[in-house]
Amino acid sequence: MFNFTLNYYGYIMPSVNYTTRQPEYNYMLTPGIINVVYFPLIDINIQVLSQTTPQYPLWGGFVVNIYSAVTGQKMWEAITNSSGYVYVMNVPLNASYIQPQGKAYVMLKVRTISPAIDSVYPYASVSQQYGQTYQAYASALGIPSGYYAYTLGTRGGPFDEDLVIYYEQFSVPVTTTCGQVFPITVPVENLHIVVTDLKGNVLSSQPVYPCATPSYCPSFYYNVTLVLDDQYSPYYLSSQWLVFPTYWLNLTDFRVVGQTWMQPEYEALESTFQSLIAADQAAYQSGMISLQQFVEWYVGNYSYYTLAALLANYSTSSPFAIFTFPSIVPHEGTIFVRLFMPARHSR
Repeated sequence: MFNFTLNYYGYIMPSVNYTTRQPEYNYMLTPGIINVVYFPLIDINIQVLSQTTPQYPLWGGFVVNIYSAVTGQKMWEAITNSSGYVYVMNVPLNASYIQPQGKAYVMLKVRTISPAIDSVYPYASVSQQYGQTYQAYASALGIPSGYYAYTLGTRGGPFDEDLVIYYEQFSVPVTTTCGQVFPITVPVENLHIVVTDLKGNVLSSQPVYPCATPSYCPSFYYNVTLVLDDQYSPYYLSSQWLVFPTYWLNLTDFRVVGQTWMQPEYEALESTFQSLIAADQAAYQSGMISLQQFVEWYVGNYSYYTLAALLANYSTSSPFAIFTFPSIVPHEGTIFVRLFMPARHSR
């Protein structure tokens, strides 16, 4: 009779029954026959989601690491694919019989890419199969070999490289099915800014009267304008990949301009240019204008439309300088990507 015990990254676990997942002892081995012994390990899927409303799967190079809660050793590494998934093999079940007692869980870390480290990591074959490696991510972005790829929506190295945004205990119930999806929400969220004076009073749009007698001339408003000027910040160009003679842009853009009480105005302007774009298309389809005229008019109107849409998204519908700037992930269908997230460096 034999008893089987597995020491797996410091977890001491007995052999178990395949169906009940309860410990099973006193195996009788039969010579000349393959004897199968099961241990409480399972393969699962982890899906990384943003904390925005609505939530989005975080495709864009987020690294998922699994560590032993006993020894601290890295047990798994993979990079989120286009659906935010990472496939993880051989995670211990959270069973009471696993030793050390109370350690039947792992540590789950989500961080941004560190190209020098993650590009040389020996990924499992299943990670390669599902496109969850650094090489697969860089290839999906069209980044040539030899050039670093950073997490999409961040400013890359050295500013936003290797940033930990999630590091928590993670346990897998005994009833888990093989391949089950576990959603993990990480703090990729909206940036809230309140603009105040030195006494803490919230600034707001102010009426201005252009003449001495207000009743004789209509007033206009000085609105509060908030600008995040990414172009001249320390982040400028930090995560663009240079390929001579042009840049491979990662489309990350943190430039923001928002104005109080102007959202309705910009929404109306956005609607106007939408109508002009539709009129251009109808005129071309009916043969009233040439292809060249259509392209010129469409491009011109579209540029104004996108500008009005951006200003509408960032401005407020009230006179008070309370702004909300959203994280923008690739799944929103925009060419711009940016992620706001509290984080700390791994090292």
